[in-house]
Amino acid sequence: MSFFKKWFSKKEKKQSKEQITQPIPRSGKGGSSKTPEKKTGAFTKKSSWISKMSAPSTIKGGEILKISVSGNFPDLGYKLDDDYANVQENEIILSVIGAKKAGTMSGQALKPFSTVIEVKDLEKGTYTIIAEKGNAKKIKVTVQ
Repeated sequence: MSFFKKWFSKKEKKQSKEQITQPIPRSGKGGSSKTPEKKTGAFTKKSSWISKMSAPSTIKGGEILKISVSGNFPDLGYKLDDDYANVQENEIILSVIGAKKAGTMSGQALKPFSTVIEVKDLEKGTYTIIAEKGNAKKIKVTVQ
């Protein structure tokens, strides 16, 4: 084998070793070997569908109003994150918030939930309980 053939074959081997140790680009554009970062702690939050509500028709002043609420989350990945009641004049507007990790895939099926929302410090009068999102029937409650 001639000197030139040996020299070129060594150079080719050296290049092939360098190519093996170099990281393979992950994107189709090439050049960048950086792996995508995962966002930890990021959640998707959504107001959930309330289908049923129940509460006592009358309570005494200073007593806590307990409202049972049930409904469905939009898919199987959601969990109960928060529930609250917003009191505005004669209305109590209920909201249930579901959360799931951002970017997760889950089955497109309704996931049922059930919770109790407590409302404190109601003044005397008649209140209408309304679901922020859903088809639950309105309920009237009298505080004596």
